[in-house]
Parts: sequence; C-alpha cells; structure tokens
Amino acid sequence: MIYIMRNILIKILQLFVIIEIFIHLNIYQTAVHTTPVETYTNDDVKFSKPCPEENYRYHNATGYFMCIVETAEKCIDLCQQIGCNDLYFMSVIPSKNDKIKRNYRCRCFQDYHVCFYNPLPRYHNIN
Repeated sequence: MIYIMRNILIKILQLFVIIEIFIHLNIYQTAVHTTPVETYTNDDVKFSKPCPEENYRYHNATGYFMCIVETAEKCIDLCQQIGCNDLYFMSVIPSKNDKIKRNYRCRCFQDYHVCFYNPLPRYHNIN
C-alpha cells in the first residue's frame, strides 16, 4: 500500500513540475515576443521634417513614411496612395482633423490596409 501511495505522489509531483515549466515558458514567451520593436532605430533610419508633397521617402520594411506628418488628414492621404484606406480604429485623432501636430509619424500597415498616426518617441532621429 505504501508503494502505491508513493508512486501516486511522485506522479502528482511530476505533473505539477511539468505544469509549472509550461506556465513559466508561456509567460516568458509572452513577455519577450510582445515587446515593441522599432526597427528604424536599429537601422539608423532618419525621419525628415515635414513630408514633401511628392517624392517622400517610404520605408517598406516598417511601413513608415520617413518624414514628419503634420496632420491626420495628410496621413490618410499618404496612406491611401500606398493602399491603406482606414485609420486605425483605436486612434484618438479623427481622420479629418486638420490641426497641426509636431513630431507625429504616419504608418501604413499594408497587410490589413490600416493607417496609424501617432507621435514619434523622444529618442528618434530627425534630419
């Protein structure tokens, strides 16, 4: 009887150890793989100020227009030229807002045809 109880206890402990390892790995992967990646800082990509009417620079890998976009309306216009027709639904700035914003960037996420308009982080490079 003691032998059977010992084996059951060992199996239960093994199960708990496996569950703990699984939970730890899931939490680690979630924390590591959901951190935002700003590729333009690693590639030494620089934003220019402000976007010209034509011949603006576009970074294909990130989807960023490599210039400061002063209004949400201009951001939508730039995105529509690339194929992004909608402003991201969580955006706090309406798409027809013509108020000038300093140091805002525009991004076209082509997989979903969505446009993002948000401020640049403080550590960015502007030419």
